[in-house]
Amino acid sequence: LGDLLEEVPCVAGATLLGDRVVLILDVPQVIQRAVRKLSEGPSLDAAPDRAAPAPKRAGRARVLVAEDSDLVREALRRLLENHGFEVAAARDGAEALALAERGAFDAVCTDVMMPNLDGYELTRRLRRMPRHRGVPIVMVTARGERIDRVRGFDAGVDEYIVKPLDHAEVLRALDKHLRRA
Repeated sequence: LGDLLEEVPCVAGATLLGDRVVLILDVPQVIQRAVRKLSEGPSLDAAPDRAAPAPKRAGRARVLVAEDSDLVREALRRLLENHGFEVAAARDGAEALALAERGAFDAVCTDVMMPNLDGYELTRRLRRMPRHRGVPIVMVTARGERIDRVRGFDAGVDEYIVKPLDHAEVLRALDKHLRRA
């Protein structure tokens, strides 16, 4: 629903449930918003706004997110931005590669199954680029078989996370690999 939900606080997206459109809530944002409202107390002029982001990181690490699912891509973007990262999002591996050719990133978070260029090939191509050779790459995917993990590490990923998306695990992986880099 794109533009219709862009300014709606605490909504991560929408889906169809039978023949009805159902909004999907961003639960961490709902909790942050509730805690903030409780700590501020009642206010007559309080305008609705987005949940307060986490404190910004020094130098804001730039993360490239490659994910073909609009819902997952938006959830990752919000998660990372709310934790102080600067995020560039791509709808597939080819778009992500084009973004990487135009600019430098401190980390990459990619899916495996994407049109035009899958996550394995995106990783291989990034590893061949001097600018991104040592950049941490975290693969977040629904493919959880051992062979898929082997293919990921063989392509050059630093971390392999299986969906459903665990926000804490993604943040931990990025923090760990960014500290090493």
